[in-house]
Amino acid sequence: MKNRYPGTCCDCGTSVPAQSGECLKEDGVWLVFCEGCAPEQSKPAPVARELTGDGRVITPYEPENLTLLRSFPGARWVKGNKCWKVSTDDADLPRVIEIAQTLGLKIDPDLLARAETKTEQAVIAAQDERLFPYQVIGVDRLSRQERFLLGDEMGLGKTIQVCVAIRGRDWPVMVVCPNSLKYNWANEIGVWAPEYRTSILSGRKGMRWPEPGEVVIINYDILSELEDAPKELLVVFDEAQYFKNAGKRGTTRAKRSKKLSAQATRVWALTGTPLMNRPMDLWGVLSVIGIERTVFGGWKTFLKLFGAYKNQWGGLEFHKPTTEVPERLRRACLRRLRKDVLPDLPDKMFQTIEVNHLNGKLIAKLDSLMDEFMDCGELPPFTMFSEIRAELAESRVPAVLEIVSSYEENEEPLLVFSAHRAPIDALDEREGWATITGDTPIEHRQEIVEQFQGGQLKGVGLTIAAGGTGLTLTRASHLLFVDLDWTPALNAQAEDRACRIGQTAKKVLVKRMVSPHPLDLHIHNLLAQKTAMSYAAIDAHASAVVPAPKPVPEKPKRKSVSAPKGPSKEFIRAAHDAVKILADVCDRAESQDGQGFNKYDAKFGHELAYLDTLTPRQALAAAKMVRKYQRQLPANIKAILWP
Repeated sequence: MKNRYPGTCCDCGTSVPAQSGECLKEDGVWLVFCEGCAPEQSKPAPVARELTGDGRVITPYEPENLTLLRSFPGARWVKGNKCWKVSTDDADLPRVIEIAQTLGLKIDPDLLARAETKTEQAVIAAQDERLFPYQVIGVDRLSRQERFLLGDEMGLGKTIQVCVAIRGRDWPVMVVCPNSLKYNWANEIGVWAPEYRTSILSGRKGMRWPEPGEVVIINYDILSELEDAPKELLVVFDEAQYFKNAGKRGTTRAKRSKKLSAQATRVWALTGTPLMNRPMDLWGVLSVIGIERTVFGGWKTFLKLFGAYKNQWGGLEFHKPTTEVPERLRRACLRRLRKDVLPDLPDKMFQTIEVNHLNGKLIAKLDSLMDEFMDCGELPPFTMFSEIRAELAESRVPAVLEIVSSYEENEEPLLVFSAHRAPIDALDEREGWATITGDTPIEHRQEIVEQFQGGQLKGVGLTIAAGGTGLTLTRASHLLFVDLDWTPALNAQAEDRACRIGQTAKKVLVKRMVSPHPLDLHIHNLLAQKTAMSYAAIDAHASAVVPAPKPVPEKPKRKSVSAPKGPSKEFIRAAHDAVKILADVCDRAESQDGQGFNKYDAKFGHELAYLDTLTPRQALAAAKMVRKYQRQLPANIKAILWP
């Protein structure tokens, strides 16, 4: 520690002023050192940063990394051992290793070896030159997990990954999907898993369990309850965002899907939009699959991470999710974005087109709702605003036809989307055009897709609900949205009909029509905000603060310190003689005669005088004490004690 008193350096003998140098207590004796001779201090060894083979995460306390530490699968804090304990199951290892590498931890070699060992299905996928590397990873994760959410962005081949993941198995497989995608599933299975038999069921009475080695494909509308599910049953839910209402008051579709999920041995769900509109939609998807507790631990944690609170009417309101939400979601979900795994796919460019075809009656209706909803942070109630939205879409039909004509003149294929029928119906009778709505039979939809992709059609008009999923229309690189759906995720799905594998254009241009009325512009801004919230909950990543790696030093050795130089034998004899001389003439201070010790030194001085010899420490103490009595001592003793 810092030296506070003046002294002499016990190493080199130089004088050390007060508040200078350092001191050290050793064997009960305080040693003083000058600045040059001060010993090196032994610093504690740094805390290890490692992931052990039994799943212990040992790391210093780093508040900025708590988000990732809590996101480990099975993470829990072990207070007694002062470390985190995480899962080391084969199903969780890829995510555990991913977080450990992000945190810069030293990973047990056995864990690394287990994580790098691919499943049989992943090996099959890797040998197929038609698959992308990210799809091989998806096959591996599906093969490891019994209940899993594949959340890849639209157009990245989720169906293909499922088909390859079941190859080499003999499972009974049930695929539940929208009615418009049943034939697409049958085609993909025939290409990627030809050893499986496929059966497309229609009608609720026709629903049955699949046999081993068979894939039964049904749509959500005919889903009904069955007893005695077969062993090793795999249920695949496509477009799993349909489960957004899975609570006690949820839809019949969600409730039946949840019961089917409980009967299955394995459940894989596919969706490019796990969070459709509100955080409750995400909870619904996870609860049907049965992974809501794996991801969030419980309902209370889910509400906490989304900043939920009850409003004045008793309903739940949600804030922006914390950075922990997407990291926790990755415990049982794999999601990749096009820009990350397929950088060669085109970027989307957005253009807003103001269309001023509002009549006085429609303007009056919009004005009447302005005061109520302009300052509201939520979209207006759907039922209240649905009539006005339909009128807005219909008012834009003339502008749509003008834009379509210009594209026809330039021989540029175009896709036109709308949430309402009127703009699409206006294109139905147009030469060289076809339309896809809810009334279009499934077989005819596939014909329209093939005709458009083959260059036989100038364009296709689609309602967002009917044509927003399952279709590949990559011949077009220009899309026109007459109006937008109330759910931002459905708009994104519709955009990805053209922006997917097979698109050769460098850019995909998405044009969105909007009326110049303040309320319509306000609603467009709210839809953009909801899109941003979905990104924060699903696609955002937490960053880790990893200290620069430093070699762990050996335990530093303290600089060797020579023993303090003790008094010489001559000094000890002189000190002893001095106290003897004073003790001989001392009357124990009974009279003030100026001879011998004073009252306070008499006892100690006589005790030293009666000893046969003095130790070095006693000699130093004696010399210090008799210094005040120099006049009574002979010159030869003074010369030795104080040269």
